[in-house]
Amino acid sequence: MTHKKNKSIFKGIKDPNINDLETMLSQKIGLSVSIHNKKSNKGKIIFEYMDLDQLNKLIDVIKNNY
Repeated sequence: MTHKKNKSIFKGIKDPNINDLETMLSQKIGLSVSIHNKKSNKGKIIFEYMDLDQLNKLIDVIKNNY
């Protein structure tokens, strides 16, 4: 049973490169950013906005750059 417990401890440690990306994105767009990267390098990027103005700003950034 200790093996399972140790595995869950390591699961909570996030790659420092992912932390750096979250910080950089957050500073650039002014929103809270969370990146969930799996071992297969698939995952999610979550942007947390507080109102429609912030959501619209994020949408504009995506539209204008892609």
